[in-house]
Amino acid sequence: MIRRCALLLFFVLALGPLWGELTIGGSSQARLQAMIDPAAPAASVLSGLLGLSPSLRVGNPLFEFFFQGTLDCKTGTGSLNLSVDVFELTVEPADFLKIVVGRSQYRPGAAPFLSPTNYFSPLGLEALLQGRIQDAFLPSDIVQARMFWGDLAAVLTLAPFRREAALPDSSSPWFPRKGFPPSIHIGFPIEQDLVLEHILIEAAKQMPATPGLMSVCAELGLTLPILDLALLYYHGADCAPLFSARFDFPHGLFQGYDIILTPVDRTIDSFGLDATLGISGLRIWVDCSYTLSKVFLTRRLSEANFSSVLGSSPCLEYSFGAGYDFEAPRLSLDAEWKGCWIVSPPEAVMTPLLSSLLYGRAFLRLWEDRFLAGAGAVWSLADRSLALLADLTFAPSSELSFQLLAPFFIGSADTELGQFSDNHLASLAATWKF
Repeated sequence: MIRRCALLLFFVLALGPLWGELTIGGSSQARLQAMIDPAAPAASVLSGLLGLSPSLRVGNPLFEFFFQGTLDCKTGTGSLNLSVDVFELTVEPADFLKIVVGRSQYRPGAAPFLSPTNYFSPLGLEALLQGRIQDAFLPSDIVQARMFWGDLAAVLTLAPFRREAALPDSSSPWFPRKGFPPSIHIGFPIEQDLVLEHILIEAAKQMPATPGLMSVCAELGLTLPILDLALLYYHGADCAPLFSARFDFPHGLFQGYDIILTPVDRTIDSFGLDATLGISGLRIWVDCSYTLSKVFLTRRLSEANFSSVLGSSPCLEYSFGAGYDFEAPRLSLDAEWKGCWIVSPPEAVMTPLLSSLLYGRAFLRLWEDRFLAGAGAVWSLADRSLALLADLTFAPSSELSFQLLAPFFIGSADTELGQFSDNHLASLAATWKF
């Protein structure tokens, strides 16, 4: 995919001025992170990241092309990582029709962060936990047609490729280890405790881009003076991460063991509803998604291969929220509640991580938006664990800004958010736009 994008990008750069107006810009960023050890500050781990995010736009009355990528390098590794964030071609063959092809974050849901109808752009766990909300949503490759008739709109979206499940690397301090036993006790051939040595994630199988494996979403929307409504039907891949676990004993039953995680590819059929009510600075929204058969992990193990047994059930996911923007002071408040109701839960079912939570955020702008202060909280309703997200940004000019992030986690080690309580992270980033 990256190689094809690079060839097309070179073609656009070479011929773009002949097609229309060509605009080149982007940003560069230097980020310094410290994983602080309160017991031994000298043992704290420092890491750095240098990144370049170029962008270009070509536009004329018939079409618009936009590209944005990221080239970054972590200090100490010497390796460059290239990613394509947006690669989008938009064509308007008629006043009532717009066609979009490429890679982008497409989120039809009304909720800013916790919408269950964001079928194509899932929320990245690591970015969310670190407080990097602007990087939390993952892009997808889509082909989309949008049609408009007055206050009505119809949208048809296709995703020809299956996307990989979003989960941090198993060696990362942000990998969710809740639910994995640190040791197991066996009584045969001798009674002893075996210690967990490694958690390994198998690579996802490459799925061909065949019509039967494509994801498709059909939407019908209605825009009224204070109310927006949308009905959705989705058939395709479930982008929520799900991994089947199995035990592996590489040294026999007398030493440690490994846990092997295998991505589970699932096809779902879901019906969605999005509604937004807006009155002046007040916004109220509700998003719902009912899946006819959703697959879940259970706590049961297969006796044949020591792997997880899967179960399925109809499932209703929902998000309610409200927000208000004050003019003086320039303060924005948002609060969301996300829930999950498994209609017929399988035996010993394991509820998905962060499927039931409250999220709140306050954002204050001062001195003509040169200083921005944000505070957020994620509260798991499953076990009452809490994450506090602090965000301070100072922008002396429109081209230069400095951002400080610091997440804090409260809860015991066996809770959804308390398992990260040893991650005392402070992150400082400088960004220059050009």
